[in-house]
Amino acid sequence: MNRSNPAQHVLNTPELLELILTQLDLRTLLTSAQRTCRTWHTLIRTSLPLQEALFFHPIKSGHNAPSHDSTTTPTINPLLQWAFPQFLSQPPSDYYPSSLNPFDDLTSLAHRAKHPAYLRPEASWRRMLVQQPPARSVGVLTASHGPFGSELGLESWVGIPLYPLHQQHPIYKVDMRMNLVYSRG
Repeated sequence: MNRSNPAQHVLNTPELLELILTQLDLRTLLTSAQRTCRTWHTLIRTSLPLQEALFFHPIKSGHNAPSHDSTTTPTINPLLQWAFPQFLSQPPSDYYPSSLNPFDDLTSLAHRAKHPAYLRPEASWRRMLVQQPPARSVGVLTASHGPFGSELGLESWVGIPLYPLHQQHPIYKVDMRMNLVYSRG
């Protein structure tokens, strides 16, 4: 009779391993945990709860629920908030940017050696949702400075609403992912 180690049995049971991995912080789940072994990598890439936790897949508000559940408080993606503070953080009331270009002060791009990794077209941050549940629209504050003074403007960009039969609330075709926000910057 082959008796396996109880810990090994737990780690070899996908449902139990998934529960354990959901307790990791996002940075560890996104990076280190996926490099542990092929089994963990595959589970993290294919598990709906883990993909939701990593902001790669929209959370479900319930079976056949409208696309926006007003009872769910939106959560900004903390990894994106750290990497792109100019886009996703509320500045202090006395904040005045040193530059009008939001790309000048990106935390993630502070070290020149990291530029190629962050700017790769297949970089994981590009596929991440900005928030859970997903944002369906975004407002962009624009600032410009010219010879006649400074000017602020607010641009609103909204996803494309679809109204399925027998539903009052629209379902949007586009979930707001960071690549969309970044490309609009």
